[in-house]
Amino acid sequence: MSKTEKSMRRIILGLLVLLPYLVSAQGHGRPQVEMLLKGTVIDSVSEKPVEYASIAVFSIRDSALVGGGISDVNGYFEIKLKRPGRFYITIDFIGFKQLIISPVEMRPDQGPEKNLGRVIIIPSAQTLDGVEIVAEKPLVELSIDKKVVNVEQNLTTAGGTALEVLENVPGVEVDQDGNVSLRGSGNVTILIDGRPSTLAGADSKSVLEQIPAETIESVELITNPSAKYRPDGMVGIINIILKKKKGTGLNTLVSLSFGTWDRYSASISMNYSTDKFNIYGSYNYRDDKRPGRGESSFIYYNNNDYHFLNQDIETTRGHLGHSFKFGGDWYIAKKTSLGGSFGARLMGGQDTEDALSWYRDINDSIVEAYYNKAIEDEYRLNYDASISFQQKFKKPGQQLNIDGFYSYSDDVDSTFNRLNYLESDFETVISSDENDWYYAISPTLHDIYNLKIDYVHPFNDSTKLEAGFDGSWTRMDMKSEYLDYNFASQEYAFDSIRSNHFLFDENIQAIYLNYSTKIRKWGLSLGVRGEMASTNARQKDSTDNFRTYNSIYPTGALSYKLSKSKEIMVTYSRRINRPRARSLNPFIDYSFYPNMRTGNPYLDPEYINSFEITYAQYSKKGTFMPSLFYKQVFDVMTRYRISYGDTAFLMTWENYNSAISYGAELIYTYKFFPWWNASISGSWYRVEIDGSNVETDITGNSFGWNARLNNQFKFKNNWEAQFSGFIRGPRFTGQANLRPFYMFDAAVKKGFFNDKLEISLRARDLFNTGKFMIDFEDDTYEFHMKHQRSGTVLYLGLTWKLSGDYKEKRQRGNGSDGMDGGGDDIL
Repeated sequence: MSKTEKSMRRIILGLLVLLPYLVSAQGHGRPQVEMLLKGTVIDSVSEKPVEYASIAVFSIRDSALVGGGISDVNGYFEIKLKRPGRFYITIDFIGFKQLIISPVEMRPDQGPEKNLGRVIIIPSAQTLDGVEIVAEKPLVELSIDKKVVNVEQNLTTAGGTALEVLENVPGVEVDQDGNVSLRGSGNVTILIDGRPSTLAGADSKSVLEQIPAETIESVELITNPSAKYRPDGMVGIINIILKKKKGTGLNTLVSLSFGTWDRYSASISMNYSTDKFNIYGSYNYRDDKRPGRGESSFIYYNNNDYHFLNQDIETTRGHLGHSFKFGGDWYIAKKTSLGGSFGARLMGGQDTEDALSWYRDINDSIVEAYYNKAIEDEYRLNYDASISFQQKFKKPGQQLNIDGFYSYSDDVDSTFNRLNYLESDFETVISSDENDWYYAISPTLHDIYNLKIDYVHPFNDSTKLEAGFDGSWTRMDMKSEYLDYNFASQEYAFDSIRSNHFLFDENIQAIYLNYSTKIRKWGLSLGVRGEMASTNARQKDSTDNFRTYNSIYPTGALSYKLSKSKEIMVTYSRRINRPRARSLNPFIDYSFYPNMRTGNPYLDPEYINSFEITYAQYSKKGTFMPSLFYKQVFDVMTRYRISYGDTAFLMTWENYNSAISYGAELIYTYKFFPWWNASISGSWYRVEIDGSNVETDITGNSFGWNARLNNQFKFKNNWEAQFSGFIRGPRFTGQANLRPFYMFDAAVKKGFFNDKLEISLRARDLFNTGKFMIDFEDDTYEFHMKHQRSGTVLYLGLTWKLSGDYKEKRQRGNGSDGMDGGGDDIL
């Protein structure tokens, strides 16, 4: 029997039971006082409203049914009662335990209405052949402006980092250098708990590597956000939601992880809550080493003497990091709360690279060889502070949120580099002044201030207006100082040609309006955001370079509910991809000569019109969610290579005329058996670029696809297992061809003492197939590269819930609600 049929049976049964009461009420001659009972039914797991829940009201005196109803799309219900009294209430929904609320007193002197507020119902547990089946969050949830990927149950990231979590998110790719892309584009904004932190300008890879996978609750993919969201990023926003622990009394969680290649991590989280306040804190430790190996080859067509270049490279990335966070919430009054948090990350590390390079002429004779050893020491200090205020009003859903946020980072990279020329035996060092030894130190200071004011005004249960202000102020101070070694004097001397000092300021002020409503099966959301933005990117010893770009960003969403389990949604947003600070720095970096790099201080932002259509179908067995997307891009920001002679190249940035991109995405989950859940996701995309404003013959197409398969198993006696695989098909970028890449992970977990203690074992890159390979060819040269990270890595993890019932809930204000378009799934 389907869920719909069972719900209809409950409705009919309720009406039949109510009929005698309604008939008898007709003959009652006493004056009647009408009372109103209302509330909202919420799923305890997903924290989403529950539609079509059955609510029945019984008299405590004789257990007679006196009223009933069904919750709407927002979980809201209203039940009119003909008289005051003492009652008990039952709430039923398929797959959930029956909830009984008793006693509920309704007296005329207390007013004609009683609001039960948020009524939480809990999924029921079943036992099948010794296997306990408990309802869990689905892998992917669709809301008005985002897809929420629940990653808590992913065993193959246990003991890992945020980067490894993102590798398992549909549509997201992470390359060998830790660069994150969505639907084939790296122009994506990454947020943590709805905040930019210092990821906007720092080394995002290093920051993401310091976030333990166990601290992440979900990942939000926001490809066409409403006007409340910032419009940054060509393909949208990846918002990483961290867990905030809530539960009764004191709750403590300890996690340990040990991995091959000297990888260790540990964390502890504590929380204590009462009706008046909630305080929490956490500490994380990580120490790991990540070896890698690569090789590359060049063929220069126009140079017979230096015709071939080969390179063998070995790398080791070593990181030692500490991070902590503490905060709390004070419930000043029933509708007023104040919250705050402070977090800090301290990371040190050393990266080494050993590269052997040799040139051969057209006759295959070695003409030059050199060995380069680079040792980079890293120091990073980052801290974030936030304060949030929430005021709710008498009208349900009406509220005012004020959030302030500050983020600071102090990064220092120091590199010791030795390049020595070798004899043809690749061992004997040639005594030559051309040997290049240098020491470089690159400190970077980064500040972000952010103020958000959000007001929500509901007109009724399905219509609301949102308005607010969003202001951010960013400052970066980036310095690079080079000291060259003089072999004659045997001393280091300052190199003014390589050294530079770059300053960047950005000021963005925005206001927004967003209106959303539901009319029967239709849902509509319309918004507009107005921004005033200015930047100042310059070398410290040069004049100011102020640039201003003000713009309007409209958004819209239209949905239609085909049935209770089927929905289609069309969304639109205008977006912006702003130049990053490093792409604006005009200084020419000769560090990797003959491959030089520079920025363009006159680079314009690119603007995007983004369209998407998504269909969602839900069933007891799974979810089917395909999407089509199309984007128009203007003033495309792209890297542009300039050749100097046959062997020297300058990489800079330019704005191309335009581009279009389009593609499809599919997410499909299916429960084969109560103990076996499977999901498959994939995307295909294509980009067509017109760069004829820079060079008449610059036009290019790029395309690619990827797929991800995940299997989760639950067995008897608290055993769980997971097997997942990822494949990225051959991808053409317009300049290079990326060969296919595929990798498989596996994990197993065992729970003890009612899952208070969990031990897991996982294997990353199980079959040692994770190799990145690139091929490139143009009229002057061809290039081939292969790189592999650590290979197969084994992790042993332990998680211990020391106290409390340890329920995990999403935090308000500083958490995902700071990014939410109102918190309700209006559409």
